Amino acid sequence: MDGVHLDKARALPADVAELSRRLPELSELFGVAVFVPRIPRVRARIFVPEPLCAEDPATGSAALAIAGWLAHVQELGAEPTRFDIVQGSAELGLSHLRVQA
Repeated sequence: MDGVHLDKARALPADVAELSRRLPELSELFGVAVFVPRIPRVRARIFVPEPLCAEDPATGSAALAIAGWLAHVQELGAEPTRFDIVQGSAELGLSHLRVQA
């Protein structure tokens, strides 16, 4: 999935809520983070099973988790790497979070 397709994703709280029913190991599911890990600009969307707020356009805790995961799997090296996480949608607004891992 690239950033263009991620921009077209729809926030469907019923679909997110259904995940925990279909997969019991996700019984305490609070949301789903989807991201395209292309440093230096990571594109992210966070969907939650809430009818009134199906998508969170700015989640600092999700950005921290994404940054930690990228540091681990991408072997960023000993020196800190700075990059941006762009989260949200044109409809809800975009947040730009600068992180260092």
